[in-house]
Amino acid sequence: MTDTALRMKDELLRLENGDRAELAQLLIESLDEEIDPDADAAWAEEIERRSGEIDAGTAVGYPATEVFQRLREKHA
Repeated sequence: MTDTALRMKDELLRLENGDRAELAQLLIESLDEEIDPDADAAWAEEIERRSGEIDAGTAVGYPATEVFQRLREKHA
């Protein structure tokens, strides 16, 4: 990390959480070089497909607490 980045990091870490979150989002978005114009439609289609599986009873769901517990155990 450059000296400038290190100085900025120290200063930015002193900001309020909300300000840091906004800046983090802005920085992450700035890394996206190209926006996929079809992404929204693809996600809508995927959501519709998954919703249909739930309605049809072919999808198996698990409580979030169980899923997160499994992840914690897996990555501990």
